[in-house]
Amino acid sequence: MKAINARWSNLLMASLFLILHIYPAHGQAANYEGHPANAKITQPVIVPGVVIIKRKAYSAKLNTNATQSENLNAKLQSLGVHRLERMFPSHTGITDVPEQNLERFYKIYFPESENPFQIIQALSGNSDIEYAEPVYENRICEIPSDSLFSQQHFLQQIKAPDGWDLQKGNRDIVIAIVDNGVDYNHSDLYKNVWVNKAEATGLAGVDDDGNGYVDDIHGWDFGNNDADPFCISAVEGHGTAVAGFSSATTDNETGIAGSSWNCTFMPVKCASNAVPDIITYGYQGIVYAANNGADVINVSWGGFGYTKMGAEAIEYANSKGAIVICAAGNYTSQELFYPAAYNKTVAIAAVDANNNLTSYSDYGIWVDICAPGGELESCLLSTIPGNRYGAGCGTSFAAPLVSGICALIKSQNPDWTAMQIKSQLLSAADGIDFRNPGFDKKLGHGLLNAARALSAQSVPQMNAPARLILFDHGISDSTLGNGNSIFERDELLQITTDIQNFSVDASDYTTFRISSSNPHIDIVKAQAGPFLFPADTTRQLSFILEIGHHAQAGIDSVTLTMVSTSGFYKTEKLYFMVGESPLILVDHDKIFSTQRYPDVSSFYENILRTARIPYIKWDTAVLGFPDALTLKRFPMLILALSPGKSNLLDKNQRNVLREYLDNGGNMFLAVQNLGSYLKTHPSRESKDFLIEHLHAQLKSDRSADFQVTGATNDPVTADIRFQIWQPYFTDDLQSPDVLNPTDRAKNMFTYGDGTGAGIHYEGNYKLIYLGFGLEAVDNSSVAQSHVFSAVRHDLLLRSLDWLNFITYDPQNILPITRGLRNISARITSFPQNLYTATLYWRPGGHGQSYALPLSHT
Repeated sequence: MKAINARWSNLLMASLFLILHIYPAHGQAANYEGHPANAKITQPVIVPGVVIIKRKAYSAKLNTNATQSENLNAKLQSLGVHRLERMFPSHTGITDVPEQNLERFYKIYFPESENPFQIIQALSGNSDIEYAEPVYENRICEIPSDSLFSQQHFLQQIKAPDGWDLQKGNRDIVIAIVDNGVDYNHSDLYKNVWVNKAEATGLAGVDDDGNGYVDDIHGWDFGNNDADPFCISAVEGHGTAVAGFSSATTDNETGIAGSSWNCTFMPVKCASNAVPDIITYGYQGIVYAANNGADVINVSWGGFGYTKMGAEAIEYANSKGAIVICAAGNYTSQELFYPAAYNKTVAIAAVDANNNLTSYSDYGIWVDICAPGGELESCLLSTIPGNRYGAGCGTSFAAPLVSGICALIKSQNPDWTAMQIKSQLLSAADGIDFRNPGFDKKLGHGLLNAARALSAQSVPQMNAPARLILFDHGISDSTLGNGNSIFERDELLQITTDIQNFSVDASDYTTFRISSSNPHIDIVKAQAGPFLFPADTTRQLSFILEIGHHAQAGIDSVTLTMVSTSGFYKTEKLYFMVGESPLILVDHDKIFSTQRYPDVSSFYENILRTARIPYIKWDTAVLGFPDALTLKRFPMLILALSPGKSNLLDKNQRNVLREYLDNGGNMFLAVQNLGSYLKTHPSRESKDFLIEHLHAQLKSDRSADFQVTGATNDPVTADIRFQIWQPYFTDDLQSPDVLNPTDRAKNMFTYGDGTGAGIHYEGNYKLIYLGFGLEAVDNSSVAQSHVFSAVRHDLLLRSLDWLNFITYDPQNILPITRGLRNISARITSFPQNLYTATLYWRPGGHGQSYALPLSHT
């Protein structure tokens, strides 16, 4: 019997194959087309060094030093947690069940070098914790401008003067400005500032009203934890401007008019002085406002990350009778923006003076209504610190106009609930879809109309169709499968979908179906409904699928279809990974994959398929750039980049690659212009990435003599020599990078004059980085990916052989009848969990290979 004596590629396909429990994909990645409707345009920004936990209702309370649970305390200590902070401190006199629910939220702080998602994963199984989630950054929604204008044309646009003829507001109705502080001494604001009478007439240094905040006469500063919610400086005036739009004193022959006329405002400062444009304590501010009697809460900030804590804080404010008005964001995006997209809020987009969506405003079926927000060349006038007036634009300023009108509706109908006020507001809006082609049903109910909202004395029946959005989903084998998070053949998977209805009417029957075009994916439970989907609520639905016995490894998908009896129809693609492979091909070239620029990934795929090497293809145009936890599953990464000169790798993507490499992942990277991009980028971080993680320095771009020669005695490139030419690029765009190795890296290729054309590095990870694209290898003109090049083929296979995390020399074994033979292989870097190993052999060194499973000890 002889051991297998084959090319490394057979070894890679066979040996790695069952070690990682993968499927025989025969080198083919899953086929999928199109872009999901929920493909991320703007990613949430995660605050490092902190996560939110919610303890279970029966769990012991936590304090700032340690927990009363030995189990949880030991877990937090093992994770390096150095501080606990209650998000919503308990207050005497508040006994509502929702408040008790909020008392279970804590922030835990740990070293910023730690990955928050790994902390969350480590806490997910703890018996004392209901859930853990990241903290997302929330920013103010302002587009700054220095232009000054003396007219408030936007008040006529929303018919505010006609509305004031009907209602001028009640001073007992309070609008909370949850922001970065307000100059409440401004001559146009001080008469309308909220006064906490118990504290104003009580004793200094005493919590006279028992709300947990001492001397909060005009509100609270969560940034400094004191009783002065004053603006941070004369320069930082966002909160002051927001207050002016809703609450500037009207009919006082001074300055400007606020939309609420007589209603008062409660300033709640939720930013630190050091970072005034980031609202760190926004949800604490919302809860404070609700607890202290705010009828309307204005939120002119947000971000793109959903949290259960945020949703519960909004739900709590609503339970206290407050309507929460939120800016929709200034990112020209239809991605869900929070808190505007939570249930029980009113999401405000911005239009210009002609009722056209502004150049910056977010939009989508989750938006409720529009209001003037100003345009870059025609900003809106409001108050700014220091008794001054200035102009700016943004959904930040559209929101308080709506807040003021909601305060007038509440003044006119003091017994109405927040939902009744919302229905009144939306039903009175003027439709503007006809003025905004391409944004049909993405601008809410239209433009704010104050006069109509105040003229109707009862809430109308809207009969609005469902407006459904899938905002989260999960696919898991933990309940119906083996729970190892690897989706394998013959395994049942559960799909959970979180769907939100942004409609204000609940009379529409809805049906949900899951389907698949893959014959190897069987939908076991395919439908939910039909049923009534309550307005402004979220519902979790469950479906079941089974992976077929002949399924192939790769990225697969199912389609979720949402329909309603009133005609709503929408589909969403849900992607998931079937099986595993040692190799991931990240296709990050679509930004330049046109008729002019080649589809870079296809050059790799044809070689991998020909060599029958199993791989997973990750298309960033469909799935976004993979995160570090995803890449961690793969010991080898091919990163296929476009040769275009811009947007090659942004900072977040570089950070993902840093973490992947630092954790022992091995990478192949071949592209021209990346070195130039990183070296000339204004940030120091990009230059450090080039030097410290790609282990190269850019010497120059090359414009002539494109002959490349492999280094003598190099394990990868010895005896390789070829011409390079970037396909589809003209002569003036031929600019491969000249690279000098740093640290322990070595030149593996040189140009004709001896300068470096590519490097490889071996340390705690392995890296091959070429200053030209694989598609340019062995090419002198236009190259097609399907045209075979023996040199290109051999170069990639040699590179993967060197990057392989299994080191094993195939052996020839003479026929023997009895006895033992020692066969050893060295596994480096990967994987974290070794499940099985398999020895492959074939008689005579040719023909069919046979598998010999090895016992795990």
